Amino acid sequence: MGNEPVTACEANPNGSLELNFSFNNGTNNVPIIDVSTKDAENLEANIVDDSIYCKIRQSIAPENNTLPDLKKPYQVLFARGPRQENGRLQVHGSAAVSPKLSTFSLPPPQPLVEFSRDAVHPLYPERTKPST
Repeated sequence: MGNEPVTACEANPNGSLELNFSFNNGTNNVPIIDVSTKDAENLEANIVDDSIYCKIRQSIAPENNTLPDLKKPYQVLFARGPRQENGRLQVHGSAAVSPKLSTFSLPPPQPLVEFSRDAVHPLYPERTKPST
């Protein structure tokens, strides 16, 4: 492992959750700072039964070139583990399977417009006014 982008939902000592990005340079985890909400945002986050749940939106083709280009194929790896005192992620364990990490789903892509045989209708008609 090494030389790959990391998307992390992290629990802070005060119990709050945050979305962070980093890059694994070998076993050294290097944080990526100042990620725009155009590139990614945390939509929902909870801690339930000692497990973290995060629902995020991440751009397929981010403006920040240090984030992964999701148009390319990636292997998804889920990991859990502690952070260092400086806030960086520590090297996670090497267990092959963790039952707490077994639920993963991607919603289908959401279209920006609805198509019909007659015309293209915006999903947000209140934002557009027809010309008269």
